Amino acid sequence: MSLGPVTVFNAGTSAASPQFATFMPSYILHPCPDILSAVCSYLLLGSSGNDSSLTYSQLTELYELLSANYVEDDAASFRFKYSAEFLQWALMPPGWHKEWHVGVRVKSNQKLVAFIGGAPVTLRVRNAQFKSVEINFLVVHKKLRGKRLAPVLIKEVTRQCNLKGIFQAIYTAGVFLPTPVSVCRYYHRLLNVPKLIDVGFTGLKSGMTVARMVRLFKLPSAPALAARGLREMEDRDVPEVRAIFNQYMKKFGMQPVYNAEEVRHLFLSGRGHGDVRQGRREGQVVWAYVVEDPTTHKVTDFFSFYTLPSTVLGNARHGMLDAAYLFYYGTNVALQSGAEADGRLKARLNELVADALVVAEQAKFDVFNAMTLMDNDLFLSDLKVRLSKLSRLVQRWLMVCVAVRARRRSSQLLSVQLEDIGARRRRCRQRVRERTRCWHRHALSRWRLNTQRLYI
Repeated sequence: MSLGPVTVFNAGTSAASPQFATFMPSYILHPCPDILSAVCSYLLLGSSGNDSSLTYSQLTELYELLSANYVEDDAASFRFKYSAEFLQWALMPPGWHKEWHVGVRVKSNQKLVAFIGGAPVTLRVRNAQFKSVEINFLVVHKKLRGKRLAPVLIKEVTRQCNLKGIFQAIYTAGVFLPTPVSVCRYYHRLLNVPKLIDVGFTGLKSGMTVARMVRLFKLPSAPALAARGLREMEDRDVPEVRAIFNQYMKKFGMQPVYNAEEVRHLFLSGRGHGDVRQGRREGQVVWAYVVEDPTTHKVTDFFSFYTLPSTVLGNARHGMLDAAYLFYYGTNVALQSGAEADGRLKARLNELVADALVVAEQAKFDVFNAMTLMDNDLFLSDLKVRLSKLSRLVQRWLMVCVAVRARRRSSQLLSVQLEDIGARRRRCRQRVRERTRCWHRHALSRWRLNTQRLYI
């Protein structure tokens, strides 16, 4: 695919900043005139012509960039460590576009120093269904931050989405941003307690010992639903799992809508290869299980989780923290009338997620993470899940529409009205201003009183 008109910038360089050369359509470079000369092109996925394959070298480049420069906690103790299999699973769903994966390379050695990716997704907001894009993996090399590379990447991926007829997108951030769709908190269920204490992920409260903490978080040796039809998901389960998923998710105001091919990709494409050893296969990314009724042989429930390890920084004994993240789940109990009111839904979800914890422990995970979304609040406290000290996750609605006037009607229909958040922020700022004025008046009166006493 041709890049169209190309403009080369040769901004001033210094010994601390290597020379870059910018290759981008000229009409999107105007907002960032002070950027270092850089390379911005479709250079990661499907790099030439009609090539739609993902090469190992390209995945390795992105993996190395993310491993050294991506999200880490405030204390700089843990950093996400994405595997090549995970990146392929996350960035290449059915219908993916190579133009939505934009990277920046150094001109001299072609080293990858920045990246942003987008994946297609169909969303339903209330009663409106539309095609959207999920933006993820925005990363800039630590030495190049402050050079305004991120705005260039965002503008280019926005332009590419607009060219495909996509004018809405969603993304997440670890900091609070204005007008969020939802605010989630991380919760952690400890599995390998001694290791988590050793790496500083958690600590011992007063009067608590490691042995007592291990007993407190001990799990059963086998899943409770194993005798009632719990098994690993197979390809033949895709239609039933898709039906349960789409029906279950209708209870929420905003949810993705998946076809059979997308469900197969989400739950089966990341199963890895080879035999199962210690609860996992080589290269496995996602674990998906279903509950099949022994009498009717129909799937009644399913749950899934995926792996996202973190690099442990500054610890000599442990180099990696293996974390499992709760993914999608669903149950036919939610479709029964009054199931949520009389507690049947809560009881069933507790059974499903409790077995997910057992499966994760058998796969040698150290911690099981979940967030306050979907119906997670129904079981988080019962399963001894702890509130995270990490910053909250903000899922934000982004209108990447340039032609807003042409889509004004749909924008009004799909926008999420959150004026109360802005009002609360304005009231908070007003209170701060009033307190500041009161402090100044008090300080001035004290100064005048002291001055009067001095002259007397």
